[in-house]
Amino acid sequence: MASSQRPVIGINVDVVAATKNTASYIRLASGYFDSVYAAGGLPILIPPLNKGDELDTILDKLDGIVMGGGLDLDPRRSNLPTHNTVVPMAARREENDRLLMRRVLDRKMPLLAIGVGIGMAKLVEIPALRLRDRIVPSERRERVEVSGVVTA
Repeated sequence: MASSQRPVIGINVDVVAATKNTASYIRLASGYFDSVYAAGGLPILIPPLNKGDELDTILDKLDGIVMGGGLDLDPRRSNLPTHNTVVPMAARREENDRLLMRRVLDRKMPLLAIGVGIGMAKLVEIPALRLRDRIVPSERRERVEVSGVVTA
């Protein structure tokens, strides 16, 4: 655990893939780190390294994690059919978020999952919930606990 007066909170970032005219870059809405700081935490951005050992080194220094929202998880990566309304996130982010979420849940770290972060927690922890998510309208879902993480 970190030894700061403020708890050190890691925040995952979005990846924008390179195009013909621009290099790849990361992005994060300022509301994520502003809110963590306003709540008394010290926000630290977690780069999408996709390296387990390096992620473990980062996690060793954190008191908690915010897994933010973003574009959609690509259903094809889970051998599911896609739909024309799906706008998949960059593969690099999804791969890193899967690895990060597995490690966070294994460590039972405090976690705030937002938007697609909730989907990632469910996908990594309880793959069977994927079917449930497709057939139960969101307004009728009960709260679900995933390794101590309460989602709605």
